[in-house]
Amino acid sequence: MQVAGGPRGMAGNVELLLLGPSSQSQCDGPLHPAEGLVLQAPARALLEGDTVTLRCRGWRDTSVTQVRFYHEEKELGGHRGTELALTPLQLHHSGRYRCEGWVDSTPSPWKSSLPVTVTVRELFPVPVLEGPSKPTEGSALNLNCISTPSPLRPQAPLLHLFYRDGVLVGGPQVSSQLWLPAVGVSHSGNYTCEVRSEVGTVRKSSSRLRVSVRMPVANATITPGPPSLQVWVGDPVTLHCSVQVGSAPVTFTWLWDGKEVSQGPLLALGNVELGHSGNYQCVATNQLDGHRVFQSLSPALNLTVTPKGQGTGTRQTPPYPCRPIPDPTTPTEDGEVLYTHVVFTEWAGRIPQGASCTVTPQGPHVTYMELLGPSAQLQNPNDLYETVA
Repeated sequence: MQVAGGPRGMAGNVELLLLGPSSQSQCDGPLHPAEGLVLQAPARALLEGDTVTLRCRGWRDTSVTQVRFYHEEKELGGHRGTELALTPLQLHHSGRYRCEGWVDSTPSPWKSSLPVTVTVRELFPVPVLEGPSKPTEGSALNLNCISTPSPLRPQAPLLHLFYRDGVLVGGPQVSSQLWLPAVGVSHSGNYTCEVRSEVGTVRKSSSRLRVSVRMPVANATITPGPPSLQVWVGDPVTLHCSVQVGSAPVTFTWLWDGKEVSQGPLLALGNVELGHSGNYQCVATNQLDGHRVFQSLSPALNLTVTPKGQGTGTRQTPPYPCRPIPDPTTPTEDGEVLYTHVVFTEWAGRIPQGASCTVTPQGPHVTYMELLGPSAQLQNPNDLYETVA
């Protein structure tokens, strides 16, 4: 018996056994001279990437012509004479093979060999890409591409490649890890890894891992404005607070002359009165990693309400906070809030008689799943960061 292959632990070429009457135990199935044909197959374990040749030989090297090869009883093409090359060997090459041919030296020249079973094993399994899916901006990201060589060839050298949105970002390399010391929003994307055999004949890719870099809120802004906004008494005014960057969940708090007056990204003042004049700011807040809290304070917007005509008025407390009073005649469902006429409660003693307000339904305080922008830094002196227990 002779098997010629590559160095130990590497996929290589496999020479097939040339079998005689004393070598029956080396081959699948018994051999008898009366059969006329022998399909020679390797007696060693076969792995993906190996080079294997099946040979259809006449008994005692008699001449064989018009050879045909069959895999699971399906005739195969592409072979050369009495040889069938399976290069590189793949998992789908597993199965039962046999050959047929014309043997001149026998009374019945058309012969068929006994079937031989070829079993191909994995060189390595499909890799699995592991790592944190929601790192915080500025933190390190370590992705690990896990795939172990077959115990039949444990020293097989493997190469690892890493892709983000289909673009190569790491490798080919022996290390199974992709290390990014400090991530930013540009590192978000769909990551995959690929493992290859040293010569590249076997390649397998992992499933996608979605990585979303979580960004602290930054650069809160009020629109319209700032720095100032002038309107007439009775004009409808709605202020909107947004951030340039920031990962959900983001909450918004409104300040009027430094006092907290409302929650949510929208502040609907309705038809404004003189008492709405003042400095407005919004505070955007998000919490990352369960501990760190980030806040961004917008520049102040000075709202000036001017009376129509010659009349002047004194400054009044703006008509909020207000509590919505549901219509008792209309049944509500779970999670439903009805907004109708609103009366003052807490601030009633400080509101001129006859003052009123309108509450506009607002969406949830959570907005902007991913707000793209520059790499988040303390770009605004009003951006505040703190850690909570």
